[in-house]
Amino acid sequence: MINPGNYEWVFHAIIPPIPVSTFKYICDTSFHTEILEGMVKSSDTYGIIVIERGEAVIALLRG
Repeated sequence: MINPGNYEWVFHAIIPPIPVSTFKYICDTSFHTEILEGMVKSSDTYGIIVIERGEAVIALLRG
């Protein structure tokens, strides 16, 4: 429990998977992660086709 007048400092380090080329300064009550969310979406998509004894399964693999 934190006594009145005292603060609990919280530090989170986020390392983006690719370098961030934009700078955005927002003075707000929330942490904006829109740019980072776009980085974790995979752009690679693979098609998979499995054929065995007259049956087939077709699927997409993302990520």
